[in-house]
Amino acid sequence: MSILLIRTFNYFTHMNLNLVFEKPAKYIFASPYFHRWHHANEKSAYNKNYCGMFSCIDLIFGTFHHPETGLPKSYGIGEKAQKKYPKTFIGQLLYPFKKIKEP
Repeated sequence: MSILLIRTFNYFTHMNLNLVFEKPAKYIFASPYFHRWHHANEKSAYNKNYCGMFSCIDLIFGTFHHPETGLPKSYGIGEKAQKKYPKTFIGQLLYPFKKIKEP
């Protein structure tokens, strides 16, 4: 049952909804607005909002990012990273291991 709840909440946070939780809920649960910043291609949002359900975990580890207004201007990886990123499915699966190998 808990796996079903976690998966359902994961789908919820990835929905294209402009839903923002108010205080104190935004400091406890992730919303679609909160999770969009995890996928944002903006320097202020890099390495932020890792949690899938509980934003309080990001608060504890210092990765909480929840601007009061506005949505990210773009999503994904930057142009420079896109040029280096593999185009094939197998290449993308192996890419993290290549990054570990590099000095």
